[in-house]
This record gives sequence, C-alpha cells and structure tokens, in this order.
Amino acid sequence: MMDITISLKTYEVQYFAKEFEVLLNQNELAIILIQDMGNVGPDGPQELRQALTPHTIITNTTPTNKARSTGIVLHKNWEIVKEQKHESGGLIGVEVQIANASMFVMCAYLPTALDAYGMPESFDSTKESKTTMAQEEAYAIYSTASEWAKPHKYWILGGDLNETIEYYDRKKLSEDTYSYHGSGTKFITNFIKEVQGIDLWRTFHPYNENYPDLGHTCFHNKGRSSARLDYFLISPELLQCSVKTQMLLGEWYPSASDHVRLNCKVRLSSAFTPPTTPRRIVAIHKPNVSMLPPEGKTLLRATINHQLQQLEKETGISKDRQSVDRRCKSALD
Repeated sequence: MMDITISLKTYEVQYFAKEFEVLLNQNELAIILIQDMGNVGPDGPQELRQALTPHTIITNTTPTNKARSTGIVLHKNWEIVKEQKHESGGLIGVEVQIANASMFVMCAYLPTALDAYGMPESFDSTKESKTTMAQEEAYAIYSTASEWAKPHKYWILGGDLNETIEYYDRKKLSEDTYSYHGSGTKFITNFIKEVQGIDLWRTFHPYNENYPDLGHTCFHNKGRSSARLDYFLISPELLQCSVKTQMLLGEWYPSASDHVRLNCKVRLSSAFTPPTTPRRIVAIHKPNVSMLPPEGKTLLRATINHQLQQLEKETGISKDRQSVDRRCKSALD
C-alpha cells in the first residue's frame, strides 16, 4: 500500500514553509500544489526552496502577471520523470514515479470571474476585451491539461479553477445580489467530460439542501458569500485503484487568504505498484546429476567447459581452471 497526501494551497506560500515541512514529514509521498505565489521571480520562492531542502519544488511563473503562478512541491522520495509548463504560468504538470509506477500531477490556476463569462461556442480574434482574453486563456489552459492528461492512466489535477459547476456552488449575499453566473458552457464541465475525469468532492459529498454551502472553498464579506472554486479532478483509474480515498477542507483563516486549504488522501493498492518479480534461481543438485548416464555426464561436462571459455573471453578474467575442473568432476562423479 502507498499513502499519498496531496495538499492544495492558494495564497502567498513563502509564509507557510513550516506548515509544508510538517506535511512532508508526516507523509513520505506528500505532494503540495500551490498557486498565486506572489512576486517570486522566474525561479520561484527561493526561501521556501531552501527551507524545504532536500525536497523538490518546481514552479511556473510569468513576468506579466504575478498572481498567475503555479508550483508543485514533491517529497524527496518521488522520482521526477518529466516536467511540463504552460506559457501562461497558470498550469504546471509533472510525471512522478515510484516503484516503477507513474502518476501525472497537474496544478492549475485559472483566470478570475469565469462564472461571469462562460465558455463561448467560438472565438473571434478580431474582438479583444477583458472577457475574451480571460476566455481564451482558460481555453488554452484546459486544452493543454487535456492533452497532458490523456496519455496517462493515473492523473490528478488540483487548483483554483475560479469557476463553479452548479448554482448551489455559490452563495450570494441576498436574493437581490448579482448572481455572477454567466451563460454558456462551463469550462470545467467541458474539461471533465473531455478527459472523463471525476470531481472528487462531489463524488463523496453529493449536494445536501440542508447544507447548501458545504464544500465551498472561497469566502468573502466575512463569510456571508462563498463559492466552490477549488477542486481535485482525478482519473477514474486512479480513484478505482485507491482502497481508501478522502478529500478534506481546512479551516478558513481570513487573515491569510480568502481560500481554504484542500487535502486529498489516497491509499493506493498493489494494482498501482507493480509486484516485485521474484528472482529465478536455477540449481543443479548433486543427487540428480549422479543419476545421469555416462554419456549425459560427458555432455554436461563439455557444456560447462564451453561456458567457462566463453566467460573468460567476455570478461578477460582467467580462473584457476584446474580448481574448476576438480569441482566440476566432483559434482559429476
């Protein structure tokens, strides 16, 4: 069994090195997804990188938007096979491996207010506005994530996707408040359908009218308005081979962020970790050899001598042939 904890953070991470360190120490296969890292430069948060050594941090940033940044912290036990980064800074992916089994992990940070725009049926390059720019960036990020995910049987995407799925995923201040729901297809639902992904929270926590805002991850107006904007989306195969899966929401700390921390815990069965191939041991037992007829012993002795000669040629190492011959004769007598 392998216990993997994947944690999702959406706020300036340089202040939370200690918290990350605790998580990495508690789980030998921990993965932390981070977004909106602030002004950290092209190489990511150096202080955090130094504090978490020997663990690995990979980041994706853009100089044109300090908020549009993503990163993945990997426990030192993970072997990195391949890193991929989207040019917007809003998507980063890494294929990780352990015990010859691999998983593709993605961290995404989508443009804000996607609920107000919706996904258009087509894009018009002649019309450029704040709305179309956000739509085009969202489409580009999801298209890339789909392209990255499809070759992998086991994948997971976590992040601040800045979009709700259903009407009950958003709580308004009042009935008269602007709904913030646009028309058109949702980017997130289109992506889930395209990659046949699973919305992990809603799978374990179906809508309950008695607790309509259960699962909301982003809060405003002192908690009087909220929305479910942060997600873990997972491949059916990864969920299927997990014998125990949990998704937990952390406490909301208004002084730190308007988002809560998300934790995904999967306990992967042996289906994910290929079984160790037993070493094949071939032995010749003296009692069996002694039952060979004389011609069989002669053939076996000739075969052994031929193999020894081949070994000497390949390795350039000459053994004490008289000693070997004596042991061979003893075994065949």
